[in-house]
Amino acid sequence: MSNNNNISIKKDKNIDPIKEYIKMNNIHAIVEQSGVQIPCGTNKKKKTIDTQVIKQKVLNLLFNTTNNAHNYKHLPGAMPVTLLRKDIMTLITDKYWVLEKSDGVRHLLLIDTDSKGYLIDRAWNIKEIEDPNYINIKKVPVLLDGEVIMNETTKVEQYSMFDIISYNNTYYANQYLPIRHKAMSLFIQDYLKLKNISMPIQLKAFRPVKELHQITDCIQYDEKTNHYIYKDNKGRHNLNDGLVFIPVEDDYFCKDKTMFKWKWLELNTIDCLIKNLFDNNTTLHFYVGGPNNSEIDFMQTRFDHLNSISKNYINQIKELKLSQCIVECNIINSNCQIVGLRMDKNIANYIVTAKSTKQAIDDNILINELIQLFKN
Repeated sequence: MSNNNNISIKKDKNIDPIKEYIKMNNIHAIVEQSGVQIPCGTNKKKKTIDTQVIKQKVLNLLFNTTNNAHNYKHLPGAMPVTLLRKDIMTLITDKYWVLEKSDGVRHLLLIDTDSKGYLIDRAWNIKEIEDPNYINIKKVPVLLDGEVIMNETTKVEQYSMFDIISYNNTYYANQYLPIRHKAMSLFIQDYLKLKNISMPIQLKAFRPVKELHQITDCIQYDEKTNHYIYKDNKGRHNLNDGLVFIPVEDDYFCKDKTMFKWKWLELNTIDCLIKNLFDNNTTLHFYVGGPNNSEIDFMQTRFDHLNSISKNYINQIKELKLSQCIVECNIINSNCQIVGLRMDKNIANYIVTAKSTKQAIDDNILINELIQLFKN
């Protein structure tokens, strides 16, 4: 495993933000990837999904109810918090399992009784997986949690599962992690009986924290692409951006304990708002969210202190004639540098998240440090 904490981010340099902007504004024709049809064209008839029906089914399965009427703005569920140096002792004294953190997009996967599959993201965007081979073996709803990732070997999108809520008419969200992990394994055994699936499902590798090295041994840094790659002998092969630590003795919602995430130093980023780019200012201000939808001036960087990648993104934002934009930022030598455009977002990170990410950068917890601590 290579651990380079001084690498400049280039992971988004091949993304054309203008094309991304056009796609986000529904100008392209239908895009079809791995059996998931994403309607994003004005000249094509969009496939209609009764989102309220799907949302209600998901909420019922999440909370084991028959009619959950609460209107959740975002999908309920535990979210990992950034691991800081002060949290390391918690990982040592409490029971935790670790898994690699894929560079993917988190979705719940609902496999309904009619064998249709639905991907649901955190903002309740729902996409139907149109696959005649996606057969629901048990004939009862299945609800999984995981990420949609690209398998770097097959170049096919797949669903990387890391938790389970409901399967085989059994509610698992209130169970401890080992029981949920066993249920995930049973689901995979049933799933492997299916053939020619357009979006494969695979279970992530879980290890006790003392065996962290077994996870990190599968991660290599590719200097040609500036990406971390996870690859093991079970067919898992995807981009990686860190680790996730899940408490063993807690339920799916992590009601009593905290789920943590650790990211490679240069991948610790903050989504900030920038604006007023057409003014003749000498300093670029990076805003994050505050109480009551306020904007907080989180950091400032002089334009002449921006690196070439940041300046390139600024020029592209100007080409789009955007008055403001959410940008993904890293902090290098006390300066905010832009490493990507977030056309999928219109809200910056909240101040608490921004501060914890900045603290993680300052703490600079190295992977070998964690491996040695857990071994002892």
